[in-house]
Amino acid sequence: MHRIIFFLFLLLPIAGQVYLSRHIYSIVPGPLWVKVALVVVATLCLLSLFFQLFLRDALPTSLSALLYNAGSWWLLVLLYGCMLFTVL
Repeated sequence: MHRIIFFLFLLLPIAGQVYLSRHIYSIVPGPLWVKVALVVVATLCLLSLFFQLFLRDALPTSLSALLYNAGSWWLLVLLYGCMLFTVL
């Protein structure tokens, strides 16, 4: 039961990332490579938190801190971005 709740909890940021990436892709003007680059950067920011959580013992401390800071800040941006695009 606890594993199911854990995986459901991990799906929330992933679902939010898909939702936000779709809106970023449709709202940003310009060439296709700019849109794809923004979505890739946003996805890498989310993945950096998961890399830090699951590989923190194998990573150097400075890299682990950098990944944690980037990922935790991205969760805040993700939360406010999803709230903004839900209202719009």
